[in-house]
Amino acid sequence: DIHAPEDSYGLSKSEAEEQLLAIGQETGMEIVIIRPTLVYGPGVKANFASLMNLVSKGIPLPFGGIRSNARSLVSIDNLADLIIT
Repeated sequence: DIHAPEDSYGLSKSEAEEQLLAIGQETGMEIVIIRPTLVYGPGVKANFASLMNLVSKGIPLPFGGIRSNARSLVSIDNLADLIIT
């Protein structure tokens, strides 16, 4: 699919994908690129862990005014099932 990285992190991921796909072309190896959305579940760190910590303490999240910023989520268990299948 078409994607347009907006920063150096996204650009490095895009370049890595291109290199992997090139290896697949050269070797005949099947390459599958997985770009998971926001991952949640036990052991997940970063911003989502902070949000879950607030929720567990009963602190309301400040999302009331955000209408156009929908996010998709995937559980770590479902992502792992996808990867090993």
